[in-house]
This record gives sequence, structure tokens and C-alpha cells, in this order.
Amino acid sequence: MTAMGAAAAAAVGTFGALHPRPALAQCPSCSNPGFFAGRAALDDGRMRSGELRVGFDAAYLRADGLIEGSSTTRLTQSLERSTDTLYQHRLVRLVLWYGVTERLSVGIVAPYENREMLNRRFPPEGHAGVRRHLNLRGPGDAELTARLALGRGGSRWGLGVLTGTVIPIGETHAATTRSEFETVLQIGAGTFIPILGGDARVELGPRGFAGGRVQVRPSLYANGDGFRRGSAALAAASAGFRVGDGAVTAAAGMELGVRAADQRGGIDVRNTGGRTLYSTATLALAATSNVTASLTLRIPVHQNVNGLQLRESATLVAGAIYRR
Repeated sequence: MTAMGAAAAAAVGTFGALHPRPALAQCPSCSNPGFFAGRAALDDGRMRSGELRVGFDAAYLRADGLIEGSSTTRLTQSLERSTDTLYQHRLVRLVLWYGVTERLSVGIVAPYENREMLNRRFPPEGHAGVRRHLNLRGPGDAELTARLALGRGGSRWGLGVLTGTVIPIGETHAATTRSEFETVLQIGAGTFIPILGGDARVELGPRGFAGGRVQVRPSLYANGDGFRRGSAALAAASAGFRVGDGAVTAAAGMELGVRAADQRGGIDVRNTGGRTLYSTATLALAATSNVTASLTLRIPVHQNVNGLQLRESATLVAGAIYRR
């Protein structure tokens, strides 16, 4: 996702007593599309002392239909015919990074989310159908991180380590006029979650480059309601090249997102957690010497979830970064 990024995770309706209740695949991309906000795969991450970067991105994730276990496993025909589910996740983020020194930079991510799910169940002829519409919107959990650049400046190699925390400001008790949404559907985790990661990059000749990133978010504590969001991890590798004078850059890669099952009262929540392998493609344009815009498409290649969950379709992320 991340994940972007590497986790996230979100909604899905009830199918009545005939079927188990599925929740959206709790992968990094579902909870936080992009996952590496503000650290574009095309950037070596090194900042000047006193440099400020202001970024904005918008992500759209769509999931339709259901999946049970592996993406190569078909649902039972009765379940496949009787359900129609569409989930849409819209996310916008403001990203700020500041270079404290030549090696140390700090950043904050402030997201705003909109999660919408429409679920319909088509019962046997002669019975009433069920239609459920969920729409959650509001600020998501913020992220505060620090990155330490390793190695020498000007080297063809770039290395860095990242640490930080998720700050629980997202809503955890959103409700309709009738009842409160289930805990697994809430935007906020309700607790601090550590962020640990690292990245590497190497220049391949005058125009090419390759790199990789990994990020882990271990969920150590339950919130006040006894709910603990599943720990998440995302590993990404990509390679690309610059065109002409470097104003246009293209890259392609793969990402693996893993998320553990959520827990309530120390017991795993059914139909949460899983693993997803993605293929990614990114195109970036340096509009000026200070502004870079990018567009990333991420498509799931293989999805393997715990129990019955939504089937991811694709994630599209568009953004821009201003450097001063």
C-alpha cells in the first residue's frame, strides 16, 4: 500500500446469519495507501540542513467482490452469486519533512480519510434483500518520523534508517444515528504504534537506479476498548531510469504487504490479516527545480487473506513535493 507501506486495513458488511461477517483485508495498503508518504521511491532521501519539503498526495483504493484465502481460490458459487460488495478508500495527506542536519531529517504526515462501502445480499427469490451502506470520514492517525542518512554524501550508494510512531488522533467511536460502527471499521487505531524501517539506493550509471525499502509497524498495545490493530510490514523494491535531462523519471517494482490479524481481548478477530503481493509503476515529472509531481499505480498480483475478506483491485496515488 502499508505500505503504501509497508500495511493497512475497514469495512465490510454483514451477510446475515447465512454467512460469516467479513472485514476488509487488513493489509498496509488498505489502512494507509502509499505507506511511504513523503519518501518517493525516486528520491534518495538525503536532505540539506535547513531544507524544507512540503508534500501533498491523494490516494484512491478500490476493492470489489470477496476473496476467501488465496486469490486463486474461488468462493462457493452460492456465496459468489448472492453478494455484491464495493469498497472505496479515498485518502489525502499533507506531508512535511525538515532537514535538521545533513544526515538527520524529521517528518510528519497528517491524513484525512473517507471510507465508503456498499454491500448488498441477494437472497433466494421471495425474500427481502439486504443493503448496507457505510461512510466514514475524518482525520486519520498522524505519523511522526525521523530518518538518519548513512554513508558519505555524493556516493553512488544511499542508505538510511527510519524510526517514529503513529499518533492516535483518528476517530475510534464513529457512529450512525442508530449504532456505533464495529471497532475494525474505525479509522483510528486508538493507540501509539511504533514505526521502524530502512532504505537503500544505488545509482546504475548516469541514468539508472535501483532501491529497496522496508517498514515495520508492530502493534504492541490494545486501545481503551481492548482492541489491537494487527501489526503490519511492507517491503518494496524498484528500479528505474531518468529520461533526457532528468526532468522525467520512470520506475517499476514489487511490494509485499503483510498484516497480522486484529485482536479483541487478546483473541484474533475473524476475517482479518493476510498477505498481498503488488506490482507498481511510477512516473515522476520535475515541473520546476523545486517541484516534483508523481503518479503511482499499484496492482495486487496475489492476495492471501485469513478467512473471508474483500478482494483488492488497485490503488492509484498522485502527489507533489515542493522543496525549499
